Amino acid sequence: MLLKILSLLTCLLCLQEVSATYGYRTKCHKPNSPLNGNVTMTRSHFGYQKLIYSCNTGYKLVGRQTRTCYNGAWAGYQPICQPINDSYKRVHYSCSPGFVLIGKSNVENETLEGIKPDECYTNHLTCKPAVKCMSLTAPTNGSVQFNFGTNLKSRATFSCNANLTLIGSSVRECQPDGNWSGKQPVCREANDCPKLQPPHYGKIYVTGYFHGDYAMTKCYYGYRLIGKARLDCLHTGKWTGVIGRCVKQRSYWRPFYY
Repeated sequence: MLLKILSLLTCLLCLQEVSATYGYRTKCHKPNSPLNGNVTMTRSHFGYQKLIYSCNTGYKLVGRQTRTCYNGAWAGYQPICQPINDSYKRVHYSCSPGFVLIGKSNVENETLEGIKPDECYTNHLTCKPAVKCMSLTAPTNGSVQFNFGTNLKSRATFSCNANLTLIGSSVRECQPDGNWSGKQPVCREANDCPKLQPPHYGKIYVTGYFHGDYAMTKCYYGYRLIGKARLDCLHTGKWTGVIGRCVKQRSYWRPFYY
């Protein structure tokens, strides 16, 4: 009996020691959240209080993320939240539309400490207005349209009034050297090409008699064409050739052997 009483007293002393160690009966007050962060107080299945710290977006935690309550006091020190300072080994620079970059757009092995991605800057690069070409004038009896003004890569499209033909470059582009590609076009009157007479034993299919039209010649069955099958109407009012002629195909008789 005495042995059981001694065992019970020993167990009670152990419980008191554990309670004092883990703070079962003691409570800690919730501390203030760190600047630019938060703290959450929880209780584990062992019964002791616990703090969990976190930081707002753009900040990182410096210190321990968790703290435990021992005998009415929080273990450790209060962590702090500091701005995230990223380092970049490769930086790409670009300019706003309408400007060109003077210098290298990609910089290798350049470390930018304490600068956020949207705040990167450098002193050895500059942006200057992009190349511009001189304004183009519309041809006489025609017009010109620009898709992006006279800036780099802009295109100028030329056209002529009705019954006129454009001679020259119909589209010109502003190049890096500040000059336009191609040559200034002109508008001229479109001369009609003369009517065509079909060849003997053949026909002509004509799309029209103005610049850009064409004529196709085909022979009847048993005849073959000698000359050009297609003629194009030029702005000068001339065809690109003469009508071919149709000649009878030769047939070779071969004897039959029995």
